[in-house]
Parts: sequence; C-alpha cells; structure tokens
Amino acid sequence: YLANFAASSLGSKQGAPGGASAAGSSPVDACVDLYIALKAEAEARLTDGAGQKPAYSMRTLCRALDYARCSAPKYGLQRALYDGFAMAFSTQ
Repeated sequence: YLANFAASSLGSKQGAPGGASAAGSSPVDACVDLYIALKAEAEARLTDGAGQKPAYSMRTLCRALDYARCSAPKYGLQRALYDGFAMAFSTQ
C-alpha cells in the first residue's frame, strides 16, 4: 500500500534520472523504506523537545511527498525528496 501511495503522490516519477537511492532502488522504494525506518525509530528512541515521542503518520509522509512533487521540477527529485522529508519529519 505504501509503495502505491508514494508512487501516486510523486506523480509516478519512479524512473526519474538522478532519483535513485544509494542502494539502486527506485525513489518510491527508498521513500517507503525511509518512512518505515523513521516510524520504528520514533517508537524506539526518538523524542522531541518536550521529551515526547514524535507522531509520524501517513499525513507526515504525504506532506513530504507533496513538497517533493511540487519542488522536483525546480530542484530535481533527489533534492526535493531530501528537503521534503527533512521538513516533514524534522519539524514534528
């Protein structure tokens, strides 16, 4: 489900040049893997400034992917994904 959601949110730019992750997978796979890892870290050990666990949800992922979709034409997909995830997941 997450892969389909990420692909539709990115406008199906799976094969965009310069967008593959270091492991060689598609940007969609990298987004899904990162989201799952971030949720696991939030449950295990991350805390915010108030000492509370951050609440990462599909909304958080949607914000990151929406920003990336809008910014990719100007900055490239890889940079847009980096900025979108940093904005959405660092500001919880």
